[in-house]
Amino acid sequence: MIVEKNVDSVLKKKLIVPRYQRGYAWRSEHVDDFWDDLINLVSKENQQHFFGVMYLEDDTNKSKILDGQQRITTVTLFVWAAQKYLQKKLKNKYY
Repeated sequence: MIVEKNVDSVLKKKLIVPRYQRGYAWRSEHVDDFWDDLINLVSKENQQHFFGVMYLEDDTNKSKILDGQQRITTVTLFVWAAQKYLQKKLKNKYY
């Protein structure tokens, strides 16, 4: 069964990349495209964006990533780096 989900509902579960999936292989041009998409998303009034199809196999508390692991990994790394950057900036500003 195919079910549409938003990012929030996907990230509430533990995500697992099966061993048979290829390693992370984005090159700088892929990251540039991702960055351009983020800039365009922020500058639009309609703040929705289609990042592509991701296929997940859901279990009770985890989801196995069958397709889309490159995008999910990139988004996760971006959010992690942004969080670390903002924590450092706030710490330097208030302490």
